[in-house]
Amino acid sequence: AVSERTKTLLNYQREKVQKAIDEFKKYEKDLVDVREVLQTLPDKTRRAVHVPFGKRAFFKGHLHHTNEIKVLLGAGYYVERSAKQAVAIVNRRLESAKANLEKYKREHEEIDTKKKIADQILAGAGKKGNQGVFDLGGGVMEIREPYESDDEKSDKKTKDSHGKKDEKEVKDEKI
Repeated sequence: AVSERTKTLLNYQREKVQKAIDEFKKYEKDLVDVREVLQTLPDKTRRAVHVPFGKRAFFKGHLHHTNEIKVLLGAGYYVERSAKQAVAIVNRRLESAKANLEKYKREHEEIDTKKKIADQILAGAGKKGNQGVFDLGGGVMEIREPYESDDEKSDKKTKDSHGKKDEKEVKDEKI
């Protein structure tokens, strides 16, 4: 039986997955922005920039060697790469982020489907035998009907349209 606790758990899982989706969307956007900057950096050998000096001050400066980029490999290890190599690394990270984003979107859809099924089951709990048609998503439907044994089916077949029993059935009952 599906309870309100199950719905609460599904809501919690949905929120958790939605938070992960939002984080991966932001990460993906950041990677695209970094890629755009890396593609334009080697156009000039020297660039004018505002260099931060403390929390509130900036002064004018220049970037030299704009084709040399330090890339974080992980666990505090950096490697020096050209801008072209750094763009290739960003592209691989972007592909990985998109794959993870798709995975979380599918998980989000699965949770929505489970929640929909739980709502349908809870709504149908008052019906006799919890009957009905339930949409499981993806073109899959579940049909619930009361179970009738073979004996019950044969009893129904032997009765005629007026609810009277056949002559054979009447004879069987007399014996």
